[in-house]
Amino acid sequence: MLTEEQLNDGFFIGEYEILPARRMIRRGSDEASPEPKVFDVLMALARRNGDVISRDELVEEVWDGRATADGPINRAVSQLRGHFDDRATPYKYVAAKQKVGYFLKQPVRFRTASAWRQRKFLVAATVALVLAIAVTFVGRDWMPSASSGAIGVRPFVIATDVAGDEHIALGLKEELVRALNNVADVTVKNLHVRYDDESVRQISERLDVDIVLSGSMLRRGDSIEIGWAAELGDDGSTLKSGSVRGSARNLSDLQQSLVMSVRKGLFPDAQQKLITEAQSSGAGTDSYYLGLFALEHRGDPGNLDKAIEHFQAAIRLDPQLSPAYLGLATAYALQPVVSDAPIDESNRLAIETIEAGVAVDGTLQASAGAIHGFVYHRQKRWQESETAYVQATNAPVVDANAFNWYSRMLASVGRLDRSLEEALKAVRIDPDSAIINSRVAIAYTWLGDTDNASRFFQRSTELGAGGATHLLANAFYLLREGQTEEAIKLTTSSARMVGLDTHWIEPVFAGFTDPAKRPAALVEVDKVTSDGALSYQIEIVVRTLLGDLDNALLVAEKLLEPGEAFEMDLLFTPEMLPLRRHPGFLPLMADLGITAYWQNEGCTFDGDKVRCDGT
Repeated sequence: MLTEEQLNDGFFIGEYEILPARRMIRRGSDEASPEPKVFDVLMALARRNGDVISRDELVEEVWDGRATADGPINRAVSQLRGHFDDRATPYKYVAAKQKVGYFLKQPVRFRTASAWRQRKFLVAATVALVLAIAVTFVGRDWMPSASSGAIGVRPFVIATDVAGDEHIALGLKEELVRALNNVADVTVKNLHVRYDDESVRQISERLDVDIVLSGSMLRRGDSIEIGWAAELGDDGSTLKSGSVRGSARNLSDLQQSLVMSVRKGLFPDAQQKLITEAQSSGAGTDSYYLGLFALEHRGDPGNLDKAIEHFQAAIRLDPQLSPAYLGLATAYALQPVVSDAPIDESNRLAIETIEAGVAVDGTLQASAGAIHGFVYHRQKRWQESETAYVQATNAPVVDANAFNWYSRMLASVGRLDRSLEEALKAVRIDPDSAIINSRVAIAYTWLGDTDNASRFFQRSTELGAGGATHLLANAFYLLREGQTEEAIKLTTSSARMVGLDTHWIEPVFAGFTDPAKRPAALVEVDKVTSDGALSYQIEIVVRTLLGDLDNALLVAEKLLEPGEAFEMDLLFTPEMLPLRRHPGFLPLMADLGITAYWQNEGCTFDGDKVRCDGT
């Protein structure tokens, strides 16, 4: 009888390839993922490799010995035959021995010895490439490109119908990505979309990765099995695969087993780096995963508060669980953005939390830079914010948010070219983030690159972006392109999203295109602003476009209050040029500390745009 270890790397039955780690049957470019029980029947048959397995043995191995009528067994076998296109007698793949059981008519075949040696060579070549990358890019301040070796890690499939396990699958995958960043010295792209309708080759081309790593999670009671497979992007062949088992009561051990399995499979000669200095007991891991899941879905009402509660619980249960401090600090920092929480209190909690995390685990120091940068940005401490972000984005392991937040800070002080550079670094690491793709689209819009703006707006919208700033920037783009009706629709959606009145929108847009209608448009603007029914972000834009520059500057002066009354990169867009030429604009920049920042960075303002280092 064949062992599970022999089968786990994959095998063939006739013209079909079986990938246990992905629980998949593949023939050419066609892939199928059978139901869990159906796949388990296939594996039970494969272990016998042509010998008969009785119904009682199937019940014991697939249904855990629970009394099972003939119906579920017959149904599973029938579905399995369907996956092998084996519907007519005599059956070619799954045959029955009357009143005894079932057996495979086609033998299990493994890859040939030469193919096995070729796969070993590919693994060795990957390791050599990784080590070469480590030497080549030491000290560089930019991320290696995918052509240097990139792995895309897909969301794990949950192979059972157990409700409430989504956070475990997400948490295991997120921590695997974090660990691979520490171990592999190679670009690891954290995917949030599975692309199940696309082949591995298509995914590789779309996301510019060399290897696609997939995983599946199968739970039976408290037992959890994680299978993984790394496939080559050029032809979809399996480079390496494996599986680990553990208990739902000890997710920390399961997480470590998964990391070690993938690391040894892909990088057997790479030296282990220190992932954490803290000795976690694992008691808070489930709460930590719940926090990650809520933070990932923070756009849903109440989820950011849930994330905070779960991270706090994780730290109470296990004060050495250092990633929970980073998650909690991030959630605190985002509170004013998501739920209008008091800025000063959120800033204090974010800094205190990340500093407590660094005290527990010094390896969080670089990640702390992103939190400090985010808080200093909101406090308009521009130079300190930049210094913190430079620390964070030049660390050996970088979260995409560090680049994304740094991009926002640079845009806020008018450095739009540099803002785009950092946003593109973020999207290379996290190509499926709706927020980051939206940031790139906005950066291109502000720079007037309509082709790339259009591409990234489409991509971010497909991924679910729909915040008020995203919609407003998209409306800017459409207005430039002469698509006024579409711009009106997006502006209306943006206003409704934040609970604002919308009757003013059409008259205002009429004023944009017809100077004779501007006085009437401004009357409408005055009405809604006096009622407090217009956001500062929209008001400063419409007043500038309607030529009401004195009042637009009064709105801009709201930035002198704590936090950002609106996203400051708006001030530096092409549409806001008349406001930048207002006599009060530069004094405002001085009061905001931006002029001092420009001087310190060797930047100048020429009345149109910010230029740094002679550019």
